[in-house]
Amino acid sequence: MQDNHLRKIYVSVAILFAAIITMVLVIFLVIIPIVKDSAKLAFLDILVAPVDASVTIDGEDYNNAVYEMEPGHYTATIARDGFKSVTVDFDLEKNKTAGLYLYLEPSDGDWGYYELAKNQASMEALLRLNNYNNDGEEWWPEVVPIQEKDGAKAMVEKYKVKAILPLNVSLCGEVATRMTCNAVKVEYKYAKKCGDSLCLVISGRSKELPSEALSEIREKFAEGGFDFGDYKYIYVQDSRI
Repeated sequence: MQDNHLRKIYVSVAILFAAIITMVLVIFLVIIPIVKDSAKLAFLDILVAPVDASVTIDGEDYNNAVYEMEPGHYTATIARDGFKSVTVDFDLEKNKTAGLYLYLEPSDGDWGYYELAKNQASMEALLRLNNYNNDGEEWWPEVVPIQEKDGAKAMVEKYKVKAILPLNVSLCGEVATRMTCNAVKVEYKYAKKCGDSLCLVISGRSKELPSEALSEIREKFAEGGFDFGDYKYIYVQDSRI
């Protein structure tokens, strides 16, 4: 009986010893090589606009995301129907992150594609690529310089009008009451009456936009450094204003 007890102890010790040996082998043969290999990787942060553009790097497809890649030389092609494709060469270094940041130019030169409501994600990417409202986000060193297109820059400058909006204008008679005052509100947003695109939406209590209100809006835009003439707008009657 004592021999059986000793035999069980020996078996338990042998199993424990085998488990320890197996664990050590896993660490040296599997985990350590993986860690060493990961230390040799490079990282690529991709952000392109439109967001549904195809990104092909050395024959492989990629999206807007961060990827682990082997260090070395690469060729990337970014393309989408209706846009001018871009092909760039770049190098990635081990243990470093680099950014592939660029946006495509519409083939017909009409940047209005980015202003459509259905393309809002692409507009947001375009704004980020032009350093608008990044909230202190860190940009990795670019593998190719972000191109600066006048059409994109002009669109971003237009979008900055949101800094002074919404704008409220009140036109009152001699006695200022809700009945004698005509209130007008100006917003920059997507509207179906603008073809589901970004535009100025001016709403007010009266049936038509008073010329006095329009003059004051123009003045407010000029004070903020914006040209009201650069924007398309619609007027909507709204008694709740």
